[in-house]
Amino acid sequence: MESIEIFINNLWQHRDLFIDVKNNIVKINNNEKKIDPLLIEQLIRTIRTWDNEYYNSKIIDAEEFIIKVKTSDGTDIIKGKGSYPKNYNTFKEIIGELYE
Repeated sequence: MESIEIFINNLWQHRDLFIDVKNNIVKINNNEKKIDPLLIEQLIRTIRTWDNEYYNSKIIDAEEFIIKVKTSDGTDIIKGKGSYPKNYNTFKEIIGELYE
């Protein structure tokens, strides 16, 4: 795995992150910082089994997310709005740690 791009948008916040997996660096709002590789591993384990799409068309102003995982074989995209994987809260906790 080379990199992970994460976009989260809801009524209260908009988050964009770029994670350089090989160098253990996260870029948030053009600011870079070194991060613990164990946190990256935890993030990868969390999203590894997710489906490619999660949608609930009945919720208009729901949080939406896009995750782009770049590997040497190409880019996988996971996205959703109004419907989320079971461990989405764990994912959000990890993202919160990256922002600290």
